[in-house]
Amino acid sequence: MMKNKKKWCLCILLTLIFILAVLVGYIKFIEYRSLSSWVIEKAFWFMGTKKLSVQIAEAGLTELQRLQKPDKTDNPSELLGMPVTETEIDGMQVFIWNDFYNQNQKIILYIHGGSYINHAVNQHYTAVTTIAKAAGAKVIFPVYPLAPKTTYKTVYRQLNELYKEILKTSSAEKITVIGDSAGGGLALGFALYLRDTQQAQPARLVLFSPWVDVTMTNPEIKNYESTDPMLYGPYLALAGEAWAGGKENIKEPYVSPAYGNFNGIAPIITFTGTHDILYPDILKFHSLLKAQGVEHSVVIAEKMNHAYALYPIPEAKQVQYDIAALIKAQ
Repeated sequence: MMKNKKKWCLCILLTLIFILAVLVGYIKFIEYRSLSSWVIEKAFWFMGTKKLSVQIAEAGLTELQRLQKPDKTDNPSELLGMPVTETEIDGMQVFIWNDFYNQNQKIILYIHGGSYINHAVNQHYTAVTTIAKAAGAKVIFPVYPLAPKTTYKTVYRQLNELYKEILKTSSAEKITVIGDSAGGGLALGFALYLRDTQQAQPARLVLFSPWVDVTMTNPEIKNYESTDPMLYGPYLALAGEAWAGGKENIKEPYVSPAYGNFNGIAPIITFTGTHDILYPDILKFHSLLKAQGVEHSVVIAEKMNHAYALYPIPEAKQVQYDIAALIKAQ
């Protein structure tokens, strides 16, 4: 009886090992991606991240107002296991870390995503810290106030004050602006603002899945809804309109950079995945920059999700170390 039980347990164990081996082989040789990236994608579907976005979109602006986040958030020092200085610029909370107190140190100005209605999450802090440590760079991380209470006009003023403060002790060519998703759109718009106000451009813009058009009217978007486990078009359109301060502003280039002219802007490098509803707009934006003769490059990762460069996956680590190498070399 005991021998039969042991044989049965061994059979189950071997079967599970075989299934796991087949799964790993399928993901590696058929999907051509890491196991961890596949698991994270499935986890997003399982957690119902997209379903929540659908519910908010159906409820409308009143639901966004009910979910309004406070202007400030928790200091990430404990998460990062290192000191994080906290200051305030024009009423905006700002975190600073990995500071060597050296005027020659490179600077990462990180503008986080979150559809303009959410604060940064752990992955924002940990990913930029990996880049900063590898590059020996200081991180300056603005916690900008969020829609629907606040619109882009207030945040641009605050970011401008922060930028001027940075330039008091450093130079623009030492600054790399990194932004993901909504933060990528904001980084692009802010670069336009700097140009339009005759201020120095940073060394470069690094963008992870930037949100370049808040109108969400590209007909190609619907073809990617089924592969994106997080984002939902009508939800983003609602959040974008709130950030713009009304439908009349949604094509303003400071809100939707896809409608801007980028002559005179710092070099741009964009990282995007094909399992992202923003992917078709990013491709259109790439064509726009090419037509305008703007120095830029786009790195497309097959089957990667929105803002994949932030995740704890091998594909993201490679991006993070590549960016660190660029910063060190500038």
